[in-house]
Amino acid sequence: MNISFTTASLKEDANRIIELLNNNIGMKSKDRFDWMYINNKMGSPHVILAIDEDSHNTIGMVSLFPLTINNFKNIWLAGDYFVKKEFRSLFVAMGLQKYLLVFVRNIKGTIITFPNSKSEPIIKRVGYDKLYESQRYVKLINYNKHVTQLTNKPLSKIITPIINVYFRIRSCEFLSRNIREHTANLSDFFDDRYIELLNKINVKYKRTRNIELLNWKYFDNPFIQNKLYTILNNGIIIGCIIYYQSENDIVIREVVVNSENRRKLYDCFITDMRKNKIEKIVYYSGNDDEEHKQLVSCDFKIRKPLGNYYYCSYADNAEFIKQNILVSASDDDM
Repeated sequence: MNISFTTASLKEDANRIIELLNNNIGMKSKDRFDWMYINNKMGSPHVILAIDEDSHNTIGMVSLFPLTINNFKNIWLAGDYFVKKEFRSLFVAMGLQKYLLVFVRNIKGTIITFPNSKSEPIIKRVGYDKLYESQRYVKLINYNKHVTQLTNKPLSKIITPIINVYFRIRSCEFLSRNIREHTANLSDFFDDRYIELLNKINVKYKRTRNIELLNWKYFDNPFIQNKLYTILNNGIIIGCIIYYQSENDIVIREVVVNSENRRKLYDCFITDMRKNKIEKIVYYSGNDDEEHKQLVSCDFKIRKPLGNYYYCSYADNAEFIKQNILVSASDDDM
């Protein structure tokens, strides 16, 4: 078997990329290609293809997506790592990664990746180092279902309200929420009202966020119907949460707020989601100590980790990047 590795052209090799996406993610592969590859607001992806020279068929790919985080240059997220089932071998899988690392080495860049259990051994073997675990935080906010499973229905109607109130008091949600001062609204996009908040967040956390990028990332997404929850104080936006609903659960994608308002935002969000009969809130977070403390204080529990982030850096300040880089929970989508 004669295999070659080459850099793809998003225009000329579009059909090859879409075919591989279709083989691995199925429906909406063309939508994903348009969203992530052609209309990517963070920049143009870099794609490596594995070609079977005998048949001229594309048998594998791996993509690098530019990330705008921490104001570091040449930060890439490796994703869409696929090899056709009939060609899956260590040679093809490692060849794609090695070709990708050559590209990043030449530009003195840094790669971050979040491999699944099958690709993690390959990632470690070609030279990636563990960055940190992706923590899974869960907060039960309505115990109706759990109590009903343990008791009969008439008894659960008596017990459940007591249990719900107890856990609400335990997480101290009453302390920072003042309904007269804070109002909340839901929307499906960011507008100019968020500019001031984003500018503050970008300066404090050294992130590059703007309205166009956030609307593309969350509300142009063809796979997830995200919502935007915002709290205001005297008409001024002080924080927001991007999330989606899966049955009776809420999954938080990203939190945009200053540290002094983070607890207020969480308390308002939890209270309003409880009113909507949501059972639990799930949030995947990286290595953010401040966020961890706030989530634990709100009675979020750490469950089984989702997996590990890995990185490989050829930058002159590689160690500094390792200590300071912070990946958003929603960056895994890419």
